[in-house]
Amino acid sequence: MFIKLKKGFIILKPNALSKDIFFSNAKIEKGSFAELISNDIYNALFSHTVDVFEEYDKYYKEEYDSINTFLNKRYRLNERDITEIMSSIENYKILYNSSEDNFIDMIFSEFMIDKIYKLMEV
Repeated sequence: MFIKLKKGFIILKPNALSKDIFFSNAKIEKGSFAELISNDIYNALFSHTVDVFEEYDKYYKEEYDSINTFLNKRYRLNERDITEIMSSIENYKILYNSSEDNFIDMIFSEFMIDKIYKLMEV
């Protein structure tokens, strides 16, 4: 699941997903140009991310009365998205990526989101 925000995005990354699984799902040949592109996509999605629950526990637990309030106030998430996130926390890491570049806009195209979901299957 992706939630595009005004700045960056929230992504639910399956706990079992590794870079090897991501590449295996892409069915690409080692050393190929496709491997380079897949590596760039993986890094754009998961590098420089913040674990939302760790962030809450470490910095905001005393400021907000609940994780739900934190998600609503800090990330401007609506109740539907918060409910979906909370129902996923056992199997997914909830990550925030603050990237604002054009590569991220390309990733959020309808075509690419379907492809990325397939790469994230575990």
